Amino acid sequence: MEKDSKVYQKLAFIRRGEYIMVILSGGTYAAAPQTGFDSIEILDDKEEIESAETKANSSETKITAESVETSGEDAELQIGEIDSDVYTNKMFGLKFDAKSNNMTFVSKEEANKNFYDTGKEESDITAVKEYLDTGKKFSDMYAKGEKGSVSVMIKKEENIKDTDTYANRAVVGIKEGIQRMGMEVETQKGSGEFLGETMPYVTVSATENGETMYQKIVFLKVGNYVAEITSYAESEEKASECIDMFTKLEE
Repeated sequence: MEKDSKVYQKLAFIRRGEYIMVILSGGTYAAAPQTGFDSIEILDDKEEIESAETKANSSETKITAESVETSGEDAELQIGEIDSDVYTNKMFGLKFDAKSNNMTFVSKEEANKNFYDTGKEESDITAVKEYLDTGKKFSDMYAKGEKGSVSVMIKKEENIKDTDTYANRAVVGIKEGIQRMGMEVETQKGSGEFLGETMPYVTVSATENGETMYQKIVFLKVGNYVAEITSYAESEEKASECIDMFTKLEE
């Protein structure tokens, strides 16, 4: 591992009488700790749980665990990059190769018209943070092809504890939003593998003028930020195939 690479960790403490169990989840990308915790099932409600997130420089943690720096829930925002037809987002550990999947990226200006209409550039990370603070979503990536299309939207959420809670809210909110557009819609929450981990997702089928489109949405959470990874296609099978085009970003 390179000297300046980052290791992200999250600790949970479960107290039962005189005994405390310490659970550590970590990885080389910011979403890894929460992804690990989301796979742990609580068998009863008697545990008293406290948690703390940590982020450490790997060269320092080799010396002593005391060099781990505590980080708050408001993780430092990082937006994605597109280089040589490959999208990457280090914050959420995402990678999407548009060329190998026969897709083309839509320009950031077109995908993020509402943001660019403010006169700001996405290179101004402070402007992006302020935009997200208003409750709006930031389009980090949008690509399309013959099979379907995919997108990554970033939203700031300070009152959502995990992706499962976010999915529960999304399955209702998405349905209500599409119904207001006058379309017939069905939404369903499920769970499946994404980036090698089991996590919640939402499927959507929306019909207008006899034509039905399908979506599959997976959620990643880092600090107070949530990434909505969405695929759009003419069949449920193709929507699943498109979401599976995303891979884990290896550091």
